[in-house]
Amino acid sequence: MPSILNPETVDLIADNYCTNGFNKTKAMVDADYSPKYADTGHAHRIVFGNIRVKEVIAKKLADIKVESVATRQKRQEFWTKTMKDDKSNMSDRLRASELLGKSEADFTENINTGDLERLKKLSEQQALEAKRLAVIRLKEA
Repeated sequence: MPSILNPETVDLIADNYCTNGFNKTKAMVDADYSPKYADTGHAHRIVFGNIRVKEVIAKKLADIKVESVATRQKRQEFWTKTMKDDKSNMSDRLRASELLGKSEADFTENINTGDLERLKKLSEQQALEAKRLAVIRLKEA
């Protein structure tokens, strides 16, 4: 009978559990536990309650999650590929180019238009009052 003190057994149980749809009994049977023993709640509590098994399963689940999420770079590569694909619908290609442009902040507007000159004309008293009001506003937020 396998032992959960053996790191290879722990890895095997965690691998099986994470790849078989989180079926504890099947994971234990695939790790050479007897089907009769593996099908008991007691065995599940002992094996899956073990701190080593829990840690390895948590690490494997975290790795699976990281691999399944598309990074910014991967999304941009996908949008670029779709945009350049002549076989795709034009609407899909335009949408891909729009999303790519948004990700690169191509459509942002510059909202500082001439306000800088007006701000320079504030008196020292007005500047202090503006700072005081800004601090109050930040505290409220």
